[in-house]
Amino acid sequence: CCCAEYLPFADGEFDLIVAHSTLEFTRDQRRVLSECARSLNKSGLVYINTVNRYSLARDPYAYLWGVGFLPREWQARYVRWRREAAYEQIRLLSLGELGRMAMEHFGDREFLLPDVDDGSLAGFSTLLRLQVGLYRLLKKLPGVKAILKWFGPGWDALLSKPTAGGPTLRDL
Repeated sequence: CCCAEYLPFADGEFDLIVAHSTLEFTRDQRRVLSECARSLNKSGLVYINTVNRYSLARDPYAYLWGVGFLPREWQARYVRWRREAAYEQIRLLSLGELGRMAMEHFGDREFLLPDVDDGSLAGFSTLLRLQVGLYRLLKKLPGVKAILKWFGPGWDALLSKPTAGGPTLRDL
């Protein structure tokens, strides 16, 4: 266990760094990406699964619609008012924000729409299973897929530091 903003590892130590449902809970997301880039070797890959601030779905942490569309300084107060829950430590990013932050350290970036595995889906309510089915259908349509990258539930971000003659994300 360590602080993601100050990883206690040598430069270039890892081939793969995984941050699943992590980035939105860190204090300094730019610093986390910087540390990932520093700790990643030249042909390594960073995989980040994170929630979209501007998702049209309910916020998965507050279980409310529209939290991400509020100004950041209002979000915690709104969640406290509606749910009597803390939200001060959560900072969701938009596709543009994550893309700009990643661009500072990674030359190769790909943002994919995640899926829900069938094992997890079996435990969902009928309504939620229908919503996932609709999402799966919509993300296959080229025009809708582009819109879902901006307003879908989240992404699987693949980040790498391409080297001259080295593999790129397209090669994986």
